[in-house]
Amino acid sequence: MNHTPSMDAKRIIDALYLDVPKPPVPLEDMTAEMANEWAHQSMESYPGGVGAFARDQIMRNAMVTLVLQLRTFGHLRDEDKFASALNLLSTANGRNQFLRDLETDSSAANEPKSRIKRPRSTPMESAPL
Repeated sequence: MNHTPSMDAKRIIDALYLDVPKPPVPLEDMTAEMANEWAHQSMESYPGGVGAFARDQIMRNAMVTLVLQLRTFGHLRDEDKFASALNLLSTANGRNQFLRDLETDSSAANEPKSRIKRPRSTPMESAPL
């Protein structure tokens, strides 16, 4: 599949917000008061309350940029890996797993060279001069 940044961004946003409650009617059919009431009710009824709702929205928004960067420059350039990541991003547990996996991968990539185990090799013999 040929991908474009705008199409990838849409796919990422769709995955990240798949489990967000939808309004009872399309937003364009709501008055401003109805939309505000629905938004307020959604935040108040969120598990953990308004603070948890705000943290979750901040995390989702940050992940859009992160995942788009990985899609453009990182390991998610591969379509199968990207599709697998989108599947993870569609649930809270999956988002947490994605971040844990990313942290593990980053830790391994940033491991100091002196702590990386290399296979033992025999010393090279000196060549006669």
